[in-house]
Order: sequence, then structure tokens, then C-alpha cells
Amino acid sequence: MNKSSTLPMLMAGVVLVSMMYVYSMSSCFVSHPPQSFPENNQDAPALGGSSFELAQAKVDRDMALLEVQRLSSQMAKEQAAAEEKAAEKAAAEAKAEAKVDRDMALLEVQRLSFEVQRLSSQMTALGLEAQAHGRVPDPPPQGQGAASSGTPAMLLPESTTLDPSICSGGLKNEAGCLAAVAWSSQPILAAGCKHLFLDVGSNIGVHTRFLYEPELYRPRHPYDDVMDGIFGRERLENDRRDLCSIGFEPNPLHRQRHQDLANAYAKMGWRYRAFFAGVSGWATPGDKLTFYRQDNGKNNDWGFSLKHSYGKKKNAEKHDVPIFSLATFVNEHVGGARPEKVLMKMDVEGSEYSTFPEMLDLRSFDNIDTMTYEFHARFCPIPVRLKDGVHEFSKQDCLDYAREFPRLLSAGFQTKLSEIDDEKHRKDGRPWPNPT
Repeated sequence: MNKSSTLPMLMAGVVLVSMMYVYSMSSCFVSHPPQSFPENNQDAPALGGSSFELAQAKVDRDMALLEVQRLSSQMAKEQAAAEEKAAEKAAAEAKAEAKVDRDMALLEVQRLSFEVQRLSSQMTALGLEAQAHGRVPDPPPQGQGAASSGTPAMLLPESTTLDPSICSGGLKNEAGCLAAVAWSSQPILAAGCKHLFLDVGSNIGVHTRFLYEPELYRPRHPYDDVMDGIFGRERLENDRRDLCSIGFEPNPLHRQRHQDLANAYAKMGWRYRAFFAGVSGWATPGDKLTFYRQDNGKNNDWGFSLKHSYGKKKNAEKHDVPIFSLATFVNEHVGGARPEKVLMKMDVEGSEYSTFPEMLDLRSFDNIDTMTYEFHARFCPIPVRLKDGVHEFSKQDCLDYAREFPRLLSAGFQTKLSEIDDEKHRKDGRPWPNPT
């Protein structure tokens, strides 16, 4: 028998005992009615045994009533405690059930992402077969890409890769890790992203760490205010799963760093992918440009660019780097999903003179809410790839375009501009986040 059923029986027993005392007292009154005594009390009889029993019965009755009150109060407290414990148990069960539902949903997202990849591969194979038989479908209108066809048309450059095996070994957030792995290879990268950060010219990826781990980088810096302004601090809620970051870095010496960052973030359930290529305008698959490593690793090669401008030219280290069209990427992978907020950081050491004209021409800025940027006229003269071919921009050409660009953008787009060059914490040095 449990405590909740015992207490009412105990209380009933006490009440019965109390009633018996009351009955006993009442019997004393009936059996021994009060006697009248002379006013002077001289002839009053001594207190008899029956009167003593009556007084004792009254005391016993009062004690019994107090015991009833005590037990009633105790029973009420235990009942409240039992109800509170039951409520806590129900809340814990509901929380556990919600976690199971969430994990199941994440696994379903992963399954569907892999299914989309399978179908995309099948469609590609069918397209190649059709091409082999001379049945080539009409291409989508220029600049629309995935937004009109549903399947990206551009060939992406080499990038970080994630393997589901990194999520094994008793990882605390295995479901979130698997979802991040699935996201990294989905056909349209911005799909499922509430907030998207495009880090164009990402160097070692510190700005992506500003996005996900702002608490590590103090004192505050200019980009802290930028990200708080567009995404808000609430971006850190929901285990940061509303965020996505895509980096673009041509320096081959930073590849391993970006791969390590992608792995570390995936284990946290955070989404990051970096492409190992430079950006340009009107680039076609297979195009490459020569970049110069300027300063032998000083400041993490922050001057890695198309133009040698530091020291003597013989000291520059040359790298032939693949390039691709940022405008087409934005239209297909961002415009094809259109997150709630999109922030792009553009710091590409002179390549902006080739990239911005095509983004204006293809209306890629329709998919960018805010852009921070920096022009690098100090690298000019510089070869600039435009729609009608490659042109040599003099320093004056670069200065003129830098002055004209904000007007061109505001004339046709709602994109907010902020000219910021934030190099704080460029050497990073913070440890990777701990997934356990």
C-alpha cells in the first residue's frame, strides 16, 4: 500500500478516536449533571472522580484535534510534494520525447539530403546520356541557375569534405554532426540555412569563428557589431544550427586549416564549407590565375593576390590557382534557397574589380542583404576580367571604380554596404570547440 492511500485511512482513524473522546465527554455530562452549590461554597462538596474524568476527556479531545490538524497538514504537504514530483517526471519524459523527435527529424533530413544527392547524380547521368545521343536540353536563362531549374548548373571547385565517420565514437551530438555532414554536400548549399555568411577571401577562417564563437574574441571588434547587427545575438540559440558559413580561399597553404575547422564544427553540429579557389568575373571551368604569396607566411599571407607588391619580385612565391564565378555561385546556391539573412564579406586583394561587375550584371546582389568590402587600389595596375575580355586597370581606373561602385549598387539593389577591413585576431590561436 502506498503513502497516498495510507494517509486518508490514518486521518479517518484519528477522527474516529476524536469522536469517541467527544462521546465520552458528552456521557460524563449526561451521567453527572452539574450540581448546584451554595453561594458561599461553604458546604460545596469536594471535586469528585467524575469531574476529573470529564476534564481529562476534554484534554484528550483537544490533543486528538491537534493531532488531526497536524496529520492533515502533513498529508497536504506530502500530497503537494507527490504532485510536484509527478509534474517533474512528466516534464522530463516530455523533454526526452522531444529530443528523440528532434534527433529523428535530423536523421530524416540526412536521409532526404542523401536521397537528393542520389537523384541529382541520376539526373546528371541521364543528362550525359542525352547529350551523347544528341538530345541536349536548353540551358536555363543566364544568372538564374538553380533558382529556375532546381539543380545547380555550375561545376564547383575543390573544397573541404566531410565523412560521416567523424560523427562516430560516442559523439554527444551525433545527430547534429550527421546533419552537418549531409548539408556540406547537398545540391543547393543555402538550403536549410536561416542565416548565411559568405566569407569571400577567408584567409584562415577567423571571421567564421566570429560568427559561431564570438565569446572567444574579446575585446569587441568591428565585425562583432556587423554580425550582431544583421543576425543578432539570438543567432547563438538553437545550438547555432540556424547558421551556415561558406568560405572561399585561394591560398593552398590554408587548406588543412579549413578542413580542420570544418571537421571541428561538424562535430558540434555547425555547418561550414570552404572552397579552395579564387573568385572572378566571367570565369569558366578550368580557368586559373597566377597568385603571389607575398610575405613568406607573415600575417598568414594576408596579401596573397594577383599582384606582387611586397618586397622584391624574386622573393614572391607563385601559385596557379583555379578561379570561378562568384556571381553564378550566389545565384545558384543562395538565390536557389534565399535564407532569411545573408551577409557577405568581400576581401579578395584586387579580385573585386573583376567580380563586382559580373555580380551587378547578373543581379547577384538581389541575394545579398549586407556586404562588407575593401577595394585594393594599391595593387593596381592589375589585369581585370570583364565580359568582353581581360583589361589592364591602371591605378586611376581602380580608384574611379571604387568611387563609382556604391552608386551603381544603390541604383539597382537594396544591399547595404559597409567598407570595413577588420584584421583583428588574424592569427587566431584559439582552440577548436569541444564536442563533448
